[in-house]
Amino acid sequence: MGSPADYDLQAHQLMDGGSVDVVLGGPDGPGGPGGPGSAYQYFTQNSPGVPGASFLGDRFGGAIAVGDINGDGYADATISAPGNDIDAATDAGTGWVMQGTTTGLTTRGSHTVGQNSPRVPGTPEKGDRFGGALSLIDTNRDGKAELIASAPGEDTNDGAVWVFPAIADDLPTGGSWFFGGTTLHAPPPTPVSARPSPP
Repeated sequence: MGSPADYDLQAHQLMDGGSVDVVLGGPDGPGGPGGPGSAYQYFTQNSPGVPGASFLGDRFGGAIAVGDINGDGYADATISAPGNDIDAATDAGTGWVMQGTTTGLTTRGSHTVGQNSPRVPGTPEKGDRFGGALSLIDTNRDGKAELIASAPGEDTNDGAVWVFPAIADDLPTGGSWFFGGTTLHAPPPTPVSARPSPP
């Protein structure tokens, strides 16, 4: 569960960059035999092993997708922070990949994916909001889920979608590709000022 706008009730202010809560399932239901909280994990960008650092407005946990990326039978997770800044590009957005194990998610080997990753097409720009939506789908039925990630603010809010194929036992950035309205020969969006007023 993502809490991209985590709020500190005692300090009456937003916490740094958002968080993700994981409640593990089992034969006794969610939360383990001791009830809710007895089988629980909590992650932020400041968690050990998670690349990066948490800043106000990152919105870590803004989107989450779960699926088996490496085909080992355990659910892996991709987590986005669509408000994450990359250098001077504010709200460029970033995604994280975390592997599943017998005890839940692990930060060991976790890594980021985004437009600033090696061999990923595109350039992180202000307001791209990469990771605005995520999905893990086994599109080719090989037992490994591919990552589909959107950047709704790409190309002045026209938006675009990236595909990251699952290769070997991970989700590397090589081989990724993207498409948008221009790629699909879709008509350009109608400016808000030109749209008819509702009756």
